[in-house]
Amino acid sequence: MRDMAGGSYSKSLRMTFLPELLSMNLLMTGMLLTTRFSMPQVAGGNDPARPEFWFIMSMALVVGFACAYPINWWLVVNHMKHGMLTVRKEPVAAPSGGGTMDAMSTGPPPAQPSMRAKVAMTALTLAILGGALVIITQFALP
Repeated sequence: MRDMAGGSYSKSLRMTFLPELLSMNLLMTGMLLTTRFSMPQVAGGNDPARPEFWFIMSMALVVGFACAYPINWWLVVNHMKHGMLTVRKEPVAAPSGGGTMDAMSTGPPPAQPSMRAKVAMTALTLAILGGALVIITQFALP
């Protein structure tokens, strides 16, 4: 990511923080709900030394992926994140003949969603995660 941000670590961090926050909010929502309701139902589900625990965690990751997929799709479509199958063009020689220039930077940068849309999506994902936290605390086992 640092190379995509022109070699700047701080710019790379700024570019990736919000997309990762939104994605992880929903990934964790799916994982929390799955583990909270699966582990008590399976003997050995709470013990990391047992295969049952790791099966539940694997299933929680699959559910988390399914929960996070829509927000990741939105992030890719809105150019805040790149897809795994993104084809990157090789740098081409600059028209002046000196150095190289990234072929992707020849046009205007892709449009990103407005700040209002970013705030709305952040609020939505935080509300969903908060709802999951309320659900798992309301169903506390004795």
